[in-house]
Amino acid sequence: MSPAWEDCVAGHREEPAPAELRWEEDGTLFLEWSDGHQSRLGAVRLRAGCPCAGCREERAAAAHDPAREAGPATVDPSLSRYRLRKLERVGRYAVSVDWGDGHNTGIYSWSVLRDLCDCFLCRMERDEA
Repeated sequence: MSPAWEDCVAGHREEPAPAELRWEEDGTLFLEWSDGHQSRLGAVRLRAGCPCAGCREERAAAAHDPAREAGPATVDPSLSRYRLRKLERVGRYAVSVDWGDGHNTGIYSWSVLRDLCDCFLCRMERDEA
């Protein structure tokens, strides 16, 4: 192995992956990560963080136009847009979510899910970065 390759490999940090992943009755996605961290993502947060191109464009447009809102003005978790119909693994790197309103184009990679974690520790890590 060349020294440059060794430096690259030594500097690579393996991303944590879920050791356990389940949708709970209270409407949260529970993840226990390979590094021992636990995340609970509510349906509203999960849907608001949808990584599909359409949702990202909608969030970007809302950020540049204060008069425009990204998503509904009032968040009612009972709405079909926040009801999970199906949760499926996508290979070894992500899950796809099929929402009650038919939206199903978001592929949530492990890093996206970890970034959506809003626990104190994750918020502190994001603030330090």
